Amino acid sequence: MAPQTDSLEPNRLSDVRIVCLPPATVAASHYLGPDPEMNASLPIDRFVREVGLARLRPDVRRYGFNHPNPAPERPHYGYEIWVTIPDDLQVLIPLTKKRFSGGLYAAHTIAMGQFEQWEWLCRWVRESPEYEERWGDPDCMGGLLEEVLDYVRYVDPPAPESQGVVHLDLLFPIRPRRRP
Repeated sequence: MAPQTDSLEPNRLSDVRIVCLPPATVAASHYLGPDPEMNASLPIDRFVREVGLARLRPDVRRYGFNHPNPAPERPHYGYEIWVTIPDDLQVLIPLTKKRFSGGLYAAHTIAMGQFEQWEWLCRWVRESPEYEERWGDPDCMGGLLEEVLDYVRYVDPPAPESQGVVHLDLLFPIRPRRRP
């Protein structure tokens, strides 16, 4: 049973897992403007259903991140979404095909909307005696990822709203802490 959100202390996350995400070929959708998460999702979800991705790759994963991050000088921010695909699968515009290098991540599960827990996970990594940050592109959340768990259940066929809460893994890129 997951702990109650209000009982979590921000600097005392007890459910952080260390995961190694495998390298993968991904189909990517990017949108900059109003409602970027929704507008980046539409072409990806349509692609997943049209190509029958769940049959081609039953272990399909869906990652997302701000791109670019919100900023005071921009009226809108962007969001990019990736789904893992077979290496030889053709991807058509408006999607692009990319390679994700994978790597080691600190993972913490949230219910959709509990994004304040990003700060808690960041603090956990900063204070970890075993791991340190492995930052990526600063304009793309520094390499932080949000993974929709059990994505296929929600997209193929599309789930009715009553099917329950969507859960995400917040994924923070890490590496073993360097010892002096």
